[in-house]
Amino acid sequence: MGWTGLLMPLKTAIAAFAFQKQASQSSTILQKLGPRLSAVYRLVPSHAKGIVDVGCDHALLGLALAAGRDHPNLRKVIGIDKALDPLDVARQNLREHAYSRIEKYPLTASLELRHGDGLEALIPEDVNLVDTLCMAGLGSGTIIEVLSSLKYVREGAKFEYLVLQPFDSRPHYVNEVRDCVKSQGFSIQQERIDYVNSRWFVTMAASVNANKADKAGQCEKVRYNSTCMLGDALMRLAREDRRTHQIYADYLCHHRDWYASICKARNTRMPPEHDYVSQFLRAIEQEISALRVH
Repeated sequence: MGWTGLLMPLKTAIAAFAFQKQASQSSTILQKLGPRLSAVYRLVPSHAKGIVDVGCDHALLGLALAAGRDHPNLRKVIGIDKALDPLDVARQNLREHAYSRIEKYPLTASLELRHGDGLEALIPEDVNLVDTLCMAGLGSGTIIEVLSSLKYVREGAKFEYLVLQPFDSRPHYVNEVRDCVKSQGFSIQQERIDYVNSRWFVTMAASVNANKADKAGQCEKVRYNSTCMLGDALMRLAREDRRTHQIYADYLCHHRDWYASICKARNTRMPPEHDYVSQFLRAIEQEISALRVH
């Protein structure tokens, strides 16, 4: 047996050790995400090649994506935040996990942190590297503002996928984001709802609709739109998954009472057909009934 034959078992053992080390560190980073960001992580397409995380905060999501094995095609994660203090923490987190990938793909080459306001932090070199836009923990108004700028990004980056989790959980705020997603030429493929630390969070994943992408424009802000509560995707999931069914039902009942209290406090004389709060309340009641029938 030559030297090559002797070295092969050693190389195999080293590769196995490196793989186990990567899996272990990846698992540790995923545990730090917590249930809210884990929901976002799960909806990022497994075939994503490059991700922009606007409002990255401490970059825990970016670290998990760059270090994990669930996105094998991923080569670039760009974390953007306009606040300097969270970015300092993010850079410290990055240093701590600098080489959680196998040596061939050091984490520092996969995750880049930038200070900036939304997509303005992108540069021309990013155009062919990114295809997925994530925003989690931002207000619905901020998400809508960023989505409205998609068509006008100077660098010409064309996103194919969106993963969004507005911090505002009220149905009308979630609905504003959903309407904006559609107006930008995307179709919502998946939604999920989670109850974390006494708050509800709705996470949605969308892909570009080739037939409508060229018609994308400014998002119209319609606060009370009773045509769609939480979307067909979430309703289907609630019918199929017992856990989602219970969380969704609790969510709707809670907000039914909230909208009812607004109607009572306003004591408005506005005709029902023009009272958008009342319309939204009726839409919630209809959805609760549909959920119970199922």
